[in-house]
Amino acid sequence: GRLEEAIYAYVQAITLKPGFRDAYVNFSLAIKNTKFNSANPQLYLIMINMLTIENLTRPRDVAVSILSLLKHDPLIKDLLSKKTSVANLKEVTSTIETLAKFTLLNQLMRLCPLPDLQFEGLFVGMRSLLLMNIEKIEVFPDLVYFLSTLALHCFTNEYVYFESNEEKKLVDRLEVEITQTIARSGHPEVIKILCLASYRPLHQFDWCQKLEVLDHLGEVKKRLIDEPLTERIIARDIPILGEISDDISCKVREQYEENPYPRWVKLGIPSTAKSISKVCDEVGLNLDSENIKNVVAPAVLVAGCGTGQHSIGT
Repeated sequence: GRLEEAIYAYVQAITLKPGFRDAYVNFSLAIKNTKFNSANPQLYLIMINMLTIENLTRPRDVAVSILSLLKHDPLIKDLLSKKTSVANLKEVTSTIETLAKFTLLNQLMRLCPLPDLQFEGLFVGMRSLLLMNIEKIEVFPDLVYFLSTLALHCFTNEYVYFESNEEKKLVDRLEVEITQTIARSGHPEVIKILCLASYRPLHQFDWCQKLEVLDHLGEVKKRLIDEPLTERIIARDIPILGEISDDISCKVREQYEENPYPRWVKLGIPSTAKSISKVCDEVGLNLDSENIKNVVAPAVLVAGCGTGQHSIGT
């Protein structure tokens, strides 16, 4: 009751004033632990704006809520209920055309992993079938859009999707084909590049910066190639406080450098900072000394900062 009223109030505020940032922020907080029990397409555009405008929310915090809403949409419900929705290339093509209608789902996929086994099963099957039929596929705009979304999604979820031994062989073969094409100064087909990108990180290949075919897919090029290569350059200049020699510590470092979990795109940074005093009051800290509330420019230790979300937020 009250939660529904709050959500409705924020929707009304956004409808009356589309650029009202605080309404989007409060809307995202209201739906954070909400699971919808009916369809409501009127919320789609609001949720798209919430995900894409500025840094209003952390996408993974609202992913369960958004997916619960989408799963009540008749078209999505139909896709997920079919046991053979990806049995052949024709059905995959039809599924891609349907998914292209859901900008909200595509935007969410581009920003964070999907915590849902039904959607995962659907995309694992589609990825596999597209790989196995890569030479037969007729290219169309919705296919390029879907593969772009899938490539960004798989990069963000650290390529956690299951792949069979047959897929591994086909991916290796596709990699060799693309490498040879570029070595001959040729231009690989965009769907082959995107298909490979849905299985392997593109920035690990020596030829990744020669992919002119990605120039018209700015988000893919930026996220899968430009940013990881920039990170390598930045890493060289980060001060090293001490050498790591312990075997387990070295393995952990290697693991995080290869798979910096959790990858993130947006944090949901507040538009204004809070004082130490206000934070202490909101959290309800039991302080040994109230003097800490008078600190204006604190030096803060974030113990275990992971991939930076906590420290940047702090």
